Amino acid sequence: KQGIIKSYFMKTRQERIYPYFIITIFYFFTFNLFRQIQLPAIYTLSMFGASVLLLIVAILNFWWKISIHLTAIGGLLGIATGVALGLSINLIFQIIVIIFIAGLIGYSRLKLNSHKPSEIYSGFLIGAIIMMSIFLLN
Repeated sequence: KQGIIKSYFMKTRQERIYPYFIITIFYFFTFNLFRQIQLPAIYTLSMFGASVLLLIVAILNFWWKISIHLTAIGGLLGIATGVALGLSINLIFQIIVIIFIAGLIGYSRLKLNSHKPSEIYSGFLIGAIIMMSIFLLN
């Protein structure tokens, strides 16, 4: 109504600023709720990591239109890798499936001309590295 967002697709960086910060606030509230009701660590750490990733992407969005889609799937890969390494369990099949899906998502974002390759790769790496670090350092 106020003209901040021109379309549902939010094609420009400027249109993404407010939604990213609003969603980040709600994610941090959800993380605190998960912590207070003492959910298992995987849920709490996942919500904390998602909050941190969203905050990082929101800040980077001032200068660069990073892919939130690839950040999210990279975060999922980071969770799977962090859990596999931290708990010494074999999740190789799940990790391969996540990488395959990430490739499909990245290809679709490029095909739609929504992002440049650097925005895709950096989003994926930021998601994977930050989320895996959160799970391994806990």
